[in-house]
Amino acid sequence: MNKLLIAALVTGVAVPQLAFAAEKSGKVKNWFAATRNVILVDNTECYLGADIKDVPAALAVGKDVMPTYSTDKNINTCTKIEVK
Repeated sequence: MNKLLIAALVTGVAVPQLAFAAEKSGKVKNWFAATRNVILVDNTECYLGADIKDVPAALAVGKDVMPTYSTDKNINTCTKIEVK
């Protein structure tokens, strides 16, 4: 019984800590190169992560994109962005 309770507590604490990757298609509403911030027309906001060294030259307002991002503390960080 105690082992079950401990397992439940550990799972309850560990699971919310896990980040997940999401992928979304959309059209760029705003692109702020200085802050590396992309906002889609549905107001999904994503900051390009430090691991994206080369920002796609075709990234611009009105372009269709597919960002892959993770969310931490309500901030979306892109790990990949593909311009279609």
